[in-house]
Amino acid sequence: MKLNRHRQHPLRGLIPAVVSFLIGGVLLLSLQLFLVVAAAKPTFAVEADAGGDTHPGCTGITTVPGQECITLVELFSQTDGTNWISNSNWLVFDSGNAPCDWYGVTCHEGRISELALASNQLSGTLPLSLGNLDGLTRLRLEKNALKGRIPPTICKLTPGLTDLSLAYNALFTRWASVERCLQPHENDWPATQTTMVTDLRITEFFTDALRLAWTPIPYSADGGYYEIAVATAITGPFTVQGQTIDKSSSTFLVTGLEPGRTYYLTVRSYTSPHGDQPSAVWSNPARLVGVTPATSGRVLVAGYFAADNDLADQIDFVVERFRLGTHLNPNVQVVLLIDGRQDGDTHVLEIAGGQITPSDAVMQHWGVNELDTADPTVLAWFLQHGRTQFPAERSIVTLIGHGVALAPEIVWGPSAVQAAQRDRPSNTIPPLPKEHDHTPSDITNRGYMSAVDVGQALMAATENGANPFDVIFFDQCFQGNLDVLYEVRQTANVFVASPNYAWLAAAYHKYLTQLTPTSTPEEIGQAIIDLYQGSLDNRHPNTIFWVRSGDIQAIADAVSELGDALRTATQAGENQKIANAVRQSQYVDTTQCGRQNLQLGPPDELIGIESLGARLQFEFGTGDPYGVTTALEALRTAMQSVEKRTRIGHPYIAPDEVWDYGNTLTVLAPLPRNAPADVAWRASLYRADTPFTATWTIDPSQTVTVTASLAYVKEGKWDEFLAEWYLDLAPTVGQWCHYIPPEQVVADEAETLSLTVTLSGPGSVQLNWTPTDDSSAAGYWLYHQGPYDISWSGRRRLQADQNSVTLAGLEAGAHKFALLARNTDEELVGQSNEVTVEIHTGVDGEQRLFLPLVAR
Repeated sequence: MKLNRHRQHPLRGLIPAVVSFLIGGVLLLSLQLFLVVAAAKPTFAVEADAGGDTHPGCTGITTVPGQECITLVELFSQTDGTNWISNSNWLVFDSGNAPCDWYGVTCHEGRISELALASNQLSGTLPLSLGNLDGLTRLRLEKNALKGRIPPTICKLTPGLTDLSLAYNALFTRWASVERCLQPHENDWPATQTTMVTDLRITEFFTDALRLAWTPIPYSADGGYYEIAVATAITGPFTVQGQTIDKSSSTFLVTGLEPGRTYYLTVRSYTSPHGDQPSAVWSNPARLVGVTPATSGRVLVAGYFAADNDLADQIDFVVERFRLGTHLNPNVQVVLLIDGRQDGDTHVLEIAGGQITPSDAVMQHWGVNELDTADPTVLAWFLQHGRTQFPAERSIVTLIGHGVALAPEIVWGPSAVQAAQRDRPSNTIPPLPKEHDHTPSDITNRGYMSAVDVGQALMAATENGANPFDVIFFDQCFQGNLDVLYEVRQTANVFVASPNYAWLAAAYHKYLTQLTPTSTPEEIGQAIIDLYQGSLDNRHPNTIFWVRSGDIQAIADAVSELGDALRTATQAGENQKIANAVRQSQYVDTTQCGRQNLQLGPPDELIGIESLGARLQFEFGTGDPYGVTTALEALRTAMQSVEKRTRIGHPYIAPDEVWDYGNTLTVLAPLPRNAPADVAWRASLYRADTPFTATWTIDPSQTVTVTASLAYVKEGKWDEFLAEWYLDLAPTVGQWCHYIPPEQVVADEAETLSLTVTLSGPGSVQLNWTPTDDSSAAGYWLYHQGPYDISWSGRRRLQADQNSVTLAGLEAGAHKFALLARNTDEELVGQSNEVTVEIHTGVDGEQRLFLPLVAR
């Protein structure tokens, strides 16, 4: 059997432990502290029974195979062998008969045949390499304090076992195959385990108390109870609140709490020593987070999910995340506007207390049920509507979906729009900011939202900044850009944004538990970046930060001062120093349409402020006559208040790449001075003298008009430096293919599923897969990458009882598919092979399916 596992990174011991919390059945992850490490490239589909590669003591063992010796060493290490009641001879390798003379170990014909360690005070987890002991006929581990999942490799042992007992521990399995292989040997073992309670939930909220309820464990005999502990921080310390009378109890009232505060709660099952069970057995804790009602006030969260594009399949997923969050925080009122790919599907939802209430606000105000969600007047109306309907002490706006970074307002003439609708050439991605799925567009209404539009909408919603929101969260790619943030700087007290890709984690079930009427904007911003980054792993490298409104102005002023200094240096002939600094700085990916798709570096046009400043400091030294180092000192001072969280690693969407971007805000990079306009096209539009016409690179005979410049272009001085830097840039609209990748957080052990594909009709395929064996699986995510897609996207959510699906309307070209099984915590618990199919249109007009390429 093969399992998907993470290989442990060699620096992993330096990273503080992750604390997990269940929120209404959803796992909440938070890190006590983040360290930026260069993560080793994750490896999957490793042998589940491989165990460690070697152990010095086992290298000279000849009595049994070396892997069996290593498994025993791992068992000793993982179950606190030094504190066993009996451990004679264990880890003594020079006796001449090791490990056959270790306590409880019996060998026969060169194999370990018996392992009898019952009632021996083993505590901890069984090693995954247990499957190496497939010569066992007897395995007795009952009446210890073993906990956690039974490794599925135990099924390699059961065909040869004649005597097996795992009773009276704290073990469990979520794999049906493990239950089946254990059942003939010990069919009642689950009824004797001190396991974690299930379905932990809050049934009543009081200003000073929370009532917990759960499903008791099957093992109610032999005494014991449930211990309840509480903390005000996810990392603790936890204070024991009390315990139940026995293990049949199913509820507990946690008292002595403060109004309007977030609490972290744990429930542990306990069975005391009894009879020939020497161990006190504790389960792993079931975890939950909940918020007490405030004595007055509430928090408004206004979510704007403009998904009338390739993100439409994510709507149900995002809505459910909001619902789960409100279920645990009675102080939060969510008002959510969603718009999908269909005509007439623009809706406003009101979500509170775990309940979703559809609103007719769209029809009442607009008289229609389909809006152009790329229209800034729609965004402004929605935000004003939310504030009017639900006045609140704290107001948070979250803009979800595709981001576009520094995009001026562009008007497309009729001929250009007509050209945009032509058939796409093979193996290309249409580089258009309008009517294209991978930009912040409304496909149904052919709308496009620029950074200028976003600024206009937010200014209108805040009375030109006189009534700012507490927090604006750009849950979008590339919006951590100085020009974007300067455009909206007056509309909130704190802004949260990602400068590069923002993975579609949609962790609102976590964010909402941190919001109370007394939370400060800074506390809210910090909670979002902590929980966002804590929801991911190193296959999802990213930077996310929060910054105050006033600090944006200070940073902008410092960048303008730096622009003046660099313009002077350019005029003095110091071009090479600037070019050297730019070449060695950090970039975010803006060339997804070109050859350097998903690679970070020039000719990407957005560059990190911190790395650019550091390299300029190196090149110019101190006390230069142009004022570069003086400007850099002011910039460093302004940037000190920006709080960030960073991950470095190999992104799963481009596993051969290393994304090591650790900067925060970006600015437009000065690429090589002779860069053509279709490469440095953003710089070619970085002008204040609107309106002006520009050439469209996909069809140079077409022209478009830039009608409104970005505010920082008009008020700052970075544009003056770039105008001096570039030798000749004609206004040009180039490739514009942004992308927000779905997250794929892998559980510790993920099952391997088998996915196959067959032709079911013209442009149609049928996918079939082996059902997941994991009982925790709540459904599947079907991932897809079409011939014009940048990388993977989540195409469809499927039910747990499905094992096939038919997809129609596929374009000619290469299509990749993969299936992921997810549990209620949204963890990946099953992963299929990738299947690549080529759909061709032959001369007879029929589409054919060619031999699939299976990627392991």
